[in-house]
Parts: sequence; C-alpha cells; structure tokens
Amino acid sequence: DRLAGDYFEQVNYVGHHDGVKHELSCLENLRLARAMGVPSQQDLDDVLDKVNLYAYGETEVGSLSAGQKRRLALARLLATDALLWILDEPFTSLDKASMALFSGLFEQHLQRQGVIVMTSHHDISLPAQSLQRLKMGDAA
Repeated sequence: DRLAGDYFEQVNYVGHHDGVKHELSCLENLRLARAMGVPSQQDLDDVLDKVNLYAYGETEVGSLSAGQKRRLALARLLATDALLWILDEPFTSLDKASMALFSGLFEQHLQRQGVIVMTSHHDISLPAQSLQRLKMGDAA
C-alpha cells in the first residue's frame, strides 16, 4: 500500500525497546531494515563498523549485550536514507563513548538536512542551533 511505502521511505523509528530480531545476525537485521525503506548507499559492513559492531556481523543478536543491541538498533538509521528519525530514549543502555558516537552521527544527519525528533532523559550534545527543547511538565 502506497501510504505504508511512503512512511518507510521517509521515516525511521527506533523505540525504547530495540526492536531487533534476536534470532537473526546483526547483518540480517540490517538487511531487514534496509528492505523496509529506501536503502542507503552505505555498505552494511561499513554501517556495523561505524557503530563498533563489525566483528559481530554474523553473530546472533540474542547473544549480544544490551549496549550492543542498542547500537545495532540505532545502526538501522544508517541502513536507509529516511529523512525523519523518530527516537525514543536512544541512549538507553549505551556507555558514554557510544553516546558520543551517536551524538556525532545524529549531528551528521542534521547537517544533511535530516530531521530528528527524540525523547531523552540524557543530556544531548548537539549544536544549539540544531535543537529545540521541549520540557515536559510534571503532570503525566
């Protein structure tokens, strides 16, 4: 259906839960993500390398740590050319080095005229001109 096609071409969503298939390898998960959207021109091994998972390409995701699974979930952003990234707590389970890595990748996406809508309880280190912060009230 055309609406679903447009959605997957333009939007990439990574939720609070990683949404990766534990019985598949890292590369198989990226191939699946790529099949649902407009493929980027990046080689999938290069995508894994960018997120420090190159050595785990053929590894079944179920055997990875929580941080590695999160990096793989976020690597799906690089496997397609979607302009809008919607991210729910993208830094969950990431160490400081991985948070810095993805902050840099987020900044690159913004520099390419991409858009990111994200929720986060972590400090976000992106250029001030790229951010519009909305602080939610205590009422929920």
